[in-house]
Amino acid sequence: MYHYELHQEIAADMLRKAEQERLARSVVSGKRAARNSRKNEGEGRVSQHLVSGRFRPAA
Repeated sequence: MYHYELHQEIAADMLRKAEQERLARSVVSGKRAARNSRKNEGEGRVSQHLVSGRFRPAA
């Protein structure tokens, strides 16, 4: 009984971690897509300063 519950706990934890990683990746790729679209609109100079993605220009 205890063994089964332990496995459920581990599985739930792994699912949580996988979900967090997936969310983090989607955020990063979203920022990359936003940077690329900005570059295509001719604001490439701005987006190159923001390669880290941490800072956003005040829209």
